[in-house]
Amino acid sequence: MSTQSTQSNVAIPRSVELTENRDRSGEPQDDKVRVTAIFRCDLSQAAALATRFKEAGIDAVTLESAEALRGLLGGKDLDLLVLDNELDGFFTGLEVIKKLRASLIRVPAILLNRNSESGPIDAKSAGAVTVIDAATEETAIVKLGLGILERQSNDANGIPERARAIVERQSDLPVLSQLAMQLLQYLEMSPDQVPVVDLCRLISIDPRATAVLLKAANASMNGVSRSITNVADAVRVLGVRPTIGHVLNAAVTSGLGALSKGLPSELQSWHARRGMFIACTSSSFAQELENRSDEAAFLMGILQDVGILALLRGFPKQYQTVLKRWRTIGQLRLPALEQADFGCTHADVSAAMMERWGMPASFIPPVLHHLKSQEHGAQLGIDTGLLRVMTVAENLADMIELPHPSRRHALNAVLAEYGPEKCSHCMRSLSRASVKAYEAFQLLSLPLPSAEQLETIVRSTIANSLAVSAEEAARTAVVAS
Repeated sequence: MSTQSTQSNVAIPRSVELTENRDRSGEPQDDKVRVTAIFRCDLSQAAALATRFKEAGIDAVTLESAEALRGLLGGKDLDLLVLDNELDGFFTGLEVIKKLRASLIRVPAILLNRNSESGPIDAKSAGAVTVIDAATEETAIVKLGLGILERQSNDANGIPERARAIVERQSDLPVLSQLAMQLLQYLEMSPDQVPVVDLCRLISIDPRATAVLLKAANASMNGVSRSITNVADAVRVLGVRPTIGHVLNAAVTSGLGALSKGLPSELQSWHARRGMFIACTSSSFAQELENRSDEAAFLMGILQDVGILALLRGFPKQYQTVLKRWRTIGQLRLPALEQADFGCTHADVSAAMMERWGMPASFIPPVLHHLKSQEHGAQLGIDTGLLRVMTVAENLADMIELPHPSRRHALNAVLAEYGPEKCSHCMRSLSRASVKAYEAFQLLSLPLPSAEQLETIVRSTIANSLAVSAEEAARTAVVAS
C-alpha cells in the first residue's frame, strides 16, 4: 500500500449533520443500470420475462446454463437473479444460489418453484431468496423484482455517513496497490476463470509478492522434494486460489502495518496480534466446519477490525480511553461504547475503509454486518457460514482479551450453532489457527507466548465454552421432555 493525502486529521463532533450525495432535485444520485439475469429451462419463457423486465426499465440477460451464469458474474455486476428451482443438470436452483453465497456473491434471487411437483422448500439458509410458484404470471414476477431492486438500492448505502466522514477526514491514508486490486477481482472468480499467465506475470514483477509466494510454496507442509524458484511452479504447487490468498493477505497485512504507524507501540502490537488471530481463526473454521474458502475468510478476518485503527488515528485520546475501559471491564461491549461516543462502530468504519479502497462490493457486507445477528445477515443475503466464522473469531479474541461471563456467553451462543457433535472439529480448527497465528506473529517480530502456550490458552477457552453449551443443551432437552 502507498499513501495519499486527504483532508486534515480533525475530530468530528457528533453534532455535525452529515448529508447524502444528492442532486439539485434533492433525490439521491443513482445512475447505475440495473441488471437482471434470467435462468429458465424453457428459453421462450426466459425471453418473454426478459422483455417484460426491459419494458420496466431493467436490463435483462437470459442464460442457457449454469456455466453461462458463472461467466456473467465474472464480467459484470448483477443486481437480481431469476431462476427455476428445477433445472436440467445436477443442481437445483437453490443449490446454485447457495454456491454463489459461498463465493461471496450475494445477489438477491427469485426462485421459481413448481410447488405441485416438489412441494414447498426452505430457502432461509441461502438468504435474500424469494420463493414463488413457477406458474406466476410474468407481470407479477417483474413487479416483485422491482420491489427487491428498490429495497436493494436503499440498503446499498448501509455504511453510515458518519463512518465515511471519519475515513474521509484522515490524512495519509494508505491505498491498495494495483496488484492487490487485481487479486481482489481474481478472488471473486472461480479458479478456472482466472487467467493464470496474467496472474504469474503480475506477481513476478512485484519482488515482495514473489518472495511471499515462493516461501509459501517451499513450506514443508507442501511436501515438495525440490526447491521452487519461479512463480509459475509455485502457482502449480499451491493452486490458483491459495496463490491469490497468500499474496493478497500479505499485501493487506503489510498495508495495515503502515496504517498503524504513529500509534503507540503497545497498541500497534495489540492490534496486529488481535487481527492476525481473528484472521487465522476465521480461516481455520471456514475450512474445517463451513466448507468455505479459507483465503476469503482470512481476508475478511484481517479487514473486520481495521476500523479500530482508523478510530485510533482519528480520535487518539478519546478512542484509547474507550479501548481501555473495554479491555478492563468485561461486561462492556466495544460496539456499544463506540456507538455512544462516535455514532458508529468499528465494523461501520472498517466497511467505509474498504469502500474507500475500492474493494469489490461483495466483500463489504460481511465486514459491515459481522457484529449483528446471523438472522440479520441472512436477510441481506450474506453467507451465514462466513458470517458465523467471523463472529466466532471476534468473540473468541474478545474472550481471550479478558475472560468474563458475559463474553463467555456471547462465545457460547455462536459455538452452540455447531452442536456438541462438532466439538472435535472446533478443537482441531483452533489447533490449526494457533499454529498459523504463531507463525504469522513470528514474521511480525512481536513478543508473544510460545506456540504451545498460545494453543493451551485457546483450547482452554473454547473447551470451557463448548462444555457450557453442552450443559445448556442438556438442560433444555430435559425441560422439553
